[in-house]
Amino acid sequence: MAGKAANYRREAQAALAGLHEPQLRVARDFLSYLRLVESNDPTLEIMANQQMMDDIRTSRADWRAGRRSRFTPLEKLKRHA
Repeated sequence: MAGKAANYRREAQAALAGLHEPQLRVARDFLSYLRLVESNDPTLEIMANQQMMDDIRTSRADWRAGRRSRFTPLEKLKRHA
């Protein structure tokens, strides 16, 4: 797999070498977009997990309703980290 990635990188670099400035800006913007999407993968994974989303909604409702006893205090979490 690493060999394929190296080939893709070389092909991309060769393609970039032949582009003019406006095209390079578009390529740069697209690469930035890809990095952004990749950085959001964990968020998308959480959002795709229905049980986790239900738990998040329940915890928000509990917090709004003042049911603080259902939450672990930050100090306790820090001691166990």
